[in-house]
Amino acid sequence: MTYFSRFEINPQRRDSRRILANPQAMHASVLSLFPPSAAREERVLWRLDSDHPHHTLYVVSPERPDFAHLVESAGWETSPGQSLEYARFLRQVTNGSEWLFRVQANPTKAVREQKKGEGPNARGKVIPLVTEAQQVEWLLARASRSGFEVTAAPGAGADEAEDAPELRLIENREQVFFKGEAEREQRRRVTLRKSVFEGKLRVTDEDALRATLVTGLGRARSYGYGLITLRK
Repeated sequence: MTYFSRFEINPQRRDSRRILANPQAMHASVLSLFPPSAAREERVLWRLDSDHPHHTLYVVSPERPDFAHLVESAGWETSPGQSLEYARFLRQVTNGSEWLFRVQANPTKAVREQKKGEGPNARGKVIPLVTEAQQVEWLLARASRSGFEVTAAPGAGADEAEDAPELRLIENREQVFFKGEAEREQRRRVTLRKSVFEGKLRVTDEDALRATLVTGLGRARSYGYGLITLRK
């Protein structure tokens, strides 16, 4: 069974500043909502939407999360979090249906630089895509294999705007944080390209999109990337 959960973070609580500033800390907080399991880490998706002064954590997980300790350290007792079985909503995601969507993604590409002695299947270096055009192209390329297409913008159909997608890149910046122990020499600097898209989609393969809604889109899912939310 899969659950979709929503939790409001109180920025005035003692741990809020720490977890809001560091995706590694938020990742640890999300995992602490569940009993320990080596397999569960890869199956939990989360995303933090910060529309000041509101900070909302969304979680998709195979088990219902227990928000009790997070309420004490970073939430409101009057708003302890909400969890719903995701299956009922996923059944509404049918071929041809249209939805507004939001996703925080980490657009990247692999550049293969074959070195001496390496075989043809050597792994390439993963680099971020930084321009808006590159990032939009990245999302559109993954849409079809993920079960949806981005619809054309209202009014499109004349001249060069004929195929303009109904899509907005509302945030595009580097996200920098440290992973590891508190001592500087034991910490590793992590830099990710944060791209937040909003738009309108049409379902082309309901099974594929349902799977994407549960498993995520793209890389860096442990750090809050890849969770797609839909609304009518």
